[in-house]
Amino acid sequence: MTPEDPSLAAKQFIEWQGLPLAYTDEGSGPVAVVAVPGLPGSSRDYRWLAPVLTPQVRTVRVDPPGFGDSQRASFRPMTPIERAAMVVDLMDRIGVERAYLVGHSAGGAVVSSVAHTAPERVLAVAYVASAGVRAHFDQRIYRAFSYAYRNRITRAPLEPLQRRLYLRLGFPDWLTDDERSYSTVDAAVMDFARHGRDVAAMTMPALVAWGETDRVIPESVSLSLAEIAPQGPRLAIPDGGHNIQKSHAVELGELILAHLSELV
Repeated sequence: MTPEDPSLAAKQFIEWQGLPLAYTDEGSGPVAVVAVPGLPGSSRDYRWLAPVLTPQVRTVRVDPPGFGDSQRASFRPMTPIERAAMVVDLMDRIGVERAYLVGHSAGGAVVSSVAHTAPERVLAVAYVASAGVRAHFDQRIYRAFSYAYRNRITRAPLEPLQRRLYLRLGFPDWLTDDERSYSTVDAAVMDFARHGRDVAAMTMPALVAWGETDRVIPESVSLSLAEIAPQGPRLAIPDGGHNIQKSHAVELGELILAHLSELV
C-alpha cells in the first residue's frame, strides 16, 4: 500500500569534496533513519516511504554524487566504500550520531560498508530489494561500457542504447543520460564478494525485505541475503517488484518502525 501523498520535503545542501551534496531532512524523534538509494537512485526513491516514518522518527534521504540535485566532478567510478564515507560525512555534518540505515538495491552494499567501517554509528540496517552477495547482472558488460562512458566523445553515441536498456529494466524515463552513465560506471566496480564479507561480519540486527516479482534482482539473491544477514525481520512481498519502498511503502514503513521500537 502507498500513502496518499509523497513527501515534498525541500532539499538541503552541504559541501562534499568541493561540490554540493543534496539531502532531505524531516521528522523528529530519538532515532534517525538514513535512507540510501541504489543505482541509479536519489532521495526521490524514498519519497513515498518518508511519510510513513516521519511522524515517529527523523528521516534523512540522500542524493548521492551525480544523482538528483547532487553534483559530481567526473565519470570516475564511485565504489560503495566511497559512498559509505559520504554517508558518514553527511551524518557528521547534520548531527546524526547513530542511525538506522536503509539501503535500496545497490544501496544495500553501501549500508553494509558503513556497518563494517563505522559500526558504532549504526543501530541496525534494512535491506530493501537489495543487492546480494553475488552479482545479479553481468559485470563484464558494465565494465566494457564504463570505459566508454568516462569520455563524452565515446559516451554520447551509446546513450540511446543505454536509455533503452534502463527502460527495459523498469527504470523511469526521467533519469538523465548522465545519471544512467554514472550508474553504469559505479555498477561496474561493485564488489559483491566484499559485500558478502561485510554482511557476514555484521553484529547489528538486519531487516531484509524484497519483492517476489522483482525484475532487477532475482528472488534467489534476496533469499541468500536473508539467510546470511544477522537476525531481524524478513518480509517477502508476493506482488512486489523492485521498488517496494514505493509500492508497499506502508507495509515496509510499519515494519521498520516496529523493528526500531524493539531496539530503542
